[in-house]
Amino acid sequence: MTHKRVENKGQSHKYWIEGNHEPIVSKETFDAVKTERQKRAYNVGNIEGDRKKYSNKYPFSGKIICNDCGGNYKRREWNSTNKSKKFVWQCTTYVLKGKDECSAKAVGEEVLKSSFVNVFNKVYQDKDGFIKTLIENIEKVLLQKPSNTEIENLGGKNIERLKTELKKLIRLQSSSGMDDEVYREEYHRLSDELEVLRERRTAFDNDDIFKENMKVKVNEIIELIKGRTEALEEFDGEIFNALVEKIEIISPTHFVFEFKSGVRVEEILGKM
Repeated sequence: MTHKRVENKGQSHKYWIEGNHEPIVSKETFDAVKTERQKRAYNVGNIEGDRKKYSNKYPFSGKIICNDCGGNYKRREWNSTNKSKKFVWQCTTYVLKGKDECSAKAVGEEVLKSSFVNVFNKVYQDKDGFIKTLIENIEKVLLQKPSNTEIENLGGKNIERLKTELKKLIRLQSSSGMDDEVYREEYHRLSDELEVLRERRTAFDNDDIFKENMKVKVNEIIELIKGRTEALEEFDGEIFNALVEKIEIISPTHFVFEFKSGVRVEEILGKM
């Protein structure tokens, strides 16, 4: 042996064996940590794998979405050298790449604040109807469950069975040298079936986490609205962050506020 590493580009068989070495942490601990990370990701309105972070310095940070290009809005200061200076929110695509990439116009920060006050007060004026809609929506989501057969198929026993079959196949190939074509065909069949099952299981688990977090969010929104004794007279950043998932900017005078419960409320300035 030369001790020189050479990449295997097909000149020799490649094998993937699971459970061959003692893990640093148990599978149970690994799965528990993964589940907790997913829960925390959903709690902040994110999904695991999305590492995009936004500053919480301003209430609107990371929550304004451009309807034209799908980009995020950033806060900018206009006319900073004179008394007429103001803060606006502008699409980052437009700022970085110009109007050829995005035609969205800037939106005044005070306009967004007053628009949220209007949206909240509309909800507050019909809070009983709004709460009823929230409850009906969450009940529909919770009723969407897979069949008993699908739940059984997604059980850990089937995943473990496929992993065991793969190990047996690899050992059989190593010890008896079975026909390469037969081996590859069977290996790919088992691997593909295992991958599909794992993906479906992950989606199933994520769906359960999503539903649990959605229930928490809806309950928090209901408690907040019920706890109010009067409409808003001015913008409240804490209430905004507690209620709103994102704002879609259709135009400088047309916004869609999406609540954390999934309910969407449209606000068109000047519309009576």
